[in-house]
Formats: sequence, C-alpha cells, structure tokens
Amino acid sequence: MVNRISLRDIAKELGVHVSTVSLALRNHRKISAATRERVKEAAERLGYHPDPMMGALCAYRQSRQTGYRETIAWIDSYPTTGPYWYEGYFTGATARASGLGYAIERFWLHEKGMTVARLNSVLRSRGTHGVMVAPQPISHAHMRLEWGNFAAVRFGYSLHWPQLHLVTSHQFLNILNCVRHTAKLGFKRIGLAISKYEDERVGRNFSGGYAAAQATIPEANRMPPCIHTTGYRQRVNATLSKSGAMSREILPWVEKYRPDAIIALSGELMGLLEGQGLDIQVVQLALADATAEPTQPGIDERREEIGRAAVEYVADMIRRGERGIPLLPRMLMVPGIWRNQIATKGPIASANQKVGQTFV
Repeated sequence: MVNRISLRDIAKELGVHVSTVSLALRNHRKISAATRERVKEAAERLGYHPDPMMGALCAYRQSRQTGYRETIAWIDSYPTTGPYWYEGYFTGATARASGLGYAIERFWLHEKGMTVARLNSVLRSRGTHGVMVAPQPISHAHMRLEWGNFAAVRFGYSLHWPQLHLVTSHQFLNILNCVRHTAKLGFKRIGLAISKYEDERVGRNFSGGYAAAQATIPEANRMPPCIHTTGYRQRVNATLSKSGAMSREILPWVEKYRPDAIIALSGELMGLLEGQGLDIQVVQLALADATAEPTQPGIDERREEIGRAAVEYVADMIRRGERGIPLLPRMLMVPGIWRNQIATKGPIASANQKVGQTFV
C-alpha cells in the first residue's frame, strides 16, 4: 500500500513549518505569494491530494462549535432601509449559516457614516473572510471593496462588477414552467407583461424564457411580450398605477393580442385589469410571500433555499482558501415551484384543476 503524502512531507521537503504549508494551500494572505507558489509546486510534484474525509470532519467540528462564530458579511445597497423584497434570501442564509458554525452580520451602505472605505476597514479589522452581496437597486451596478481579501458571492445579475460567483433563481426555467402550467389550466393565449427594468435586472432571462416557451405554443396563439418602461428611466421598482404604463403600453397590447392569461411580476396588475372591465387571469412570476396563501397562481422562487445555497458556497470557499474575483465565475441557479391554491379562471380550469397544487 502506497503511503499518502501528507502536509508534513511537503513541509520537510521545503524546510518550512507544517502550518505554513497548510495556510499556503488555503491561499491565506498571511503567507507571501512566492511561498504559496513554492508550496503548491511541491505539493503537485510530490503527488499530494487533500483528504476529502478529513475536510468533512473539519467542517463537522466547526459546525459543532459553540461560543465564538466566524462572521460572514451581508451587504445591502438599496437607498432605503428594509425589509426588502429579497428578505427570504437573508432568512435562509441566516438559518443555514448557524448550522455551519457561522453568524451573518448585516451592513447597509447608506447608513450614516458608512462608505466603501469604511466598510473595508471594518471587515479587515474584524477578520471577516466571507461576503454576500444582496441584489442591487439598479442593473449594471458596481461595488469597489477590497475583493482580494474575501470569499464572496452575489445574488442575481444586478451587480455587474465584479463578476463574482452568482447564486440566483432559475428565471429562465421558471417562466417555461409558468407557461406550461398555465396552459394546463386551459389558457391558450398566454402573454408576458414585465418592465424593461425588471427584465434587465435578471439578465433578460424573463423575456428569453418566454421566447423559448413560444415554441411550445400553437403558432396561432403566440404573441410578443409586453416589455413596458415602468421605472426604467429611474432604474427603480415602480407601481403600474402611478407610472402610466397601464394605459400607455399594457392596454394597447392587450387590445391587440387578446391574451386570456398574463404572466407578470406586478401583483397589482389583476386589479388594474379588473378596473378596466377585463376578465384576464394574472399569473405571478415570483410570488411575493411564499409563506402566505397566494391570491394568484404562480411561481414560488424558494428564496430561502437560494439563501441557504449561497451560504454553503461561501463556506466552501472559505474552507478552500478561495479569495478574490474568480477567473471563471460560476452560476448556481435554484428552480422555483408552481403554486396554485385558488380557483383559477379559464375555460377548463374550473372543471379540471385541483386546488392546492404544488409542482416543480
């Protein structure tokens, strides 16, 4: 049986302490770049491979520790205080972090006296290694932290720079499922009405998924999406009732294409359509509160699960010693589930649907 190469073997080969080897292989910034490269070269030459079972044991021991917990920073960037639409991310992340032996500390960039330089200083002084960047209030946002010090992930596509590893809802798949389940309820002419701002924030996955779904619909029932300009110039979430988009863009689109169901993000669309005397089913692309009884059928994005996945990714990066902006950012996309707890409108829905359905 061939003996496994250990950290001690590498340390003996290089004439350094075993702790130096351990830190170097985890890319710890206390070890110089030159020494890290020497250690990694020796490890490869000697045939060293990490022991996955030992790594699992270390992770288990960390999760069982009481008292002090290493902190992962959570950064909010919206100009107003929460709660925010993504609170489910934070709830899931906090619960999973606790199980992994971490605590999450929340930072608001618009707090009085808070600047990026100040935040860098705080995180450095507290020895924080992990960072989670919450969704940004605008698309194409930038954030200039000292990223080389952190194992970091971002939620969604709105943070354009740096290109960190990304954890998000699988919006493309969600809208495909939304169209499929809406069709099963008996609707034939299924439209999409979202703002250009909302579509840009998700990398145009909403309009892209809807375009793909059109291939599954008979040609006679296909229609282009209504990509309206609500909030686009201000780059903010805006209400349809105050924007003028309802009369200016959505109603002319409805009159032209005659949808019997509309997929949307805006929860107020149903009431606005009813106020115009239009009997059109609205399907929610992202249910606002997955814990409450939905007033409309739609997709539960499972935001708490997204938060849990993000924490697990950061914890793994910390354990591997991975820091900084990755050369090849990875994307982890969590699919949502279809929820329909109400008697939906539609030509065959009342006869065929089962109230209380939940589908992946």
